[in-house]
Amino acid sequence: MLVPYLPLLGAYAVLFALAYFLFIGPPEQENLHIWILFTAIIGFPMPMSAIGIASSKTTDGLNPLRVLRSIGRTLGHYFFLDLILVLYGAFAGVLIALVSSLGGLTENLISNKQIAQLPSSFVAWFALLGAGLYCSYMLGRLVGLFARTFKDRLDFDF
Repeated sequence: MLVPYLPLLGAYAVLFALAYFLFIGPPEQENLHIWILFTAIIGFPMPMSAIGIASSKTTDGLNPLRVLRSIGRTLGHYFFLDLILVLYGAFAGVLIALVSSLGGLTENLISNKQIAQLPSSFVAWFALLGAGLYCSYMLGRLVGLFARTFKDRLDFDF
């Protein structure tokens, strides 16, 4: 069920809305570095919150004290996990950009009646889409492996 994750997403939405309206303002060229830093700080505990929600009661994953205690007990390993997740996320972002540009290429091929190149465009689009789905699968596997490996150090009831 995805319902337990809605409070987590709601909390992050409130934090970003507060940052937007009260502190930082809209992301522009002169304050982009502040937005990147804010996103990195706010997003750092999110994988551990997801592990807490998935492995125990929803309230355990939303409890900042339990999340921070779990991060503290696995700090070096958690930094490495977070780095891997950021790299996979960047790779997924590149794949999304490529898929969207291929969608425009496919529309151009159809409008210009260049049907001969259309199958190669579809093959490339499906290959990129498959790579993106594989990245999502690998992210889930990495977080699950982390949770199984360090479940004795985590402050969640498995």
